[in-house]
Amino acid sequence: MNNSLILLSFFFLTGCSYDTTIESEDYTQGQFRCLFFFLTDCPASKRNFKTILDLNAKYYDQGLRITPILSDPFPDQTSIDSILSHYSFDLPIVYDSSLTIAKQYSATTTPQVMLFNDSGKLVYNGQVDNEYYEFGKHGVRATEDYLLNAIELVLHGMEVEVKQTKPIGCKINFDSPAIGQGLSHPKR
Repeated sequence: MNNSLILLSFFFLTGCSYDTTIESEDYTQGQFRCLFFFLTDCPASKRNFKTILDLNAKYYDQGLRITPILSDPFPDQTSIDSILSHYSFDLPIVYDSSLTIAKQYSATTTPQVMLFNDSGKLVYNGQVDNEYYEFGKHGVRATEDYLLNAIELVLHGMEVEVKQTKPIGCKINFDSPAIGQGLSHPKR
């Protein structure tokens, strides 16, 4: 797997609803995609890193492509380096300091995942699992694995039963004065 940045031109979105599809120049037959919006300083995001990496390792050969998207106008290089090191994070990260991608996909909270089937249709949007049940409150472990269940259903050509859950975590700061200021992106 390549550790380089993913070009933002991979995805073209015409709206983010369940009857909308993603088109991609790089879409290969049998692949399906998951966007993982996160913030480095969000405790809920941090609790999902291992799960995201485990899902990527388990399902990559079956066509799953996970794209982590750091939606932060003030990305902190020290926090990024810590995450990359601590979790052996081997997925290429898209740095969305202008929040363009978050806006395009109507992402509001981190962590938030969006799963698209092999036709590019949005089939799930929301939490990775139900470990967080309220802002700042989480259980010892998840009892519902929403993303995992959706991935399994997609792989078996079945309809995803739970299409949406409310993301619980840190709000994406669309009001930041840094948006569009050309801040430098962290480098890998």
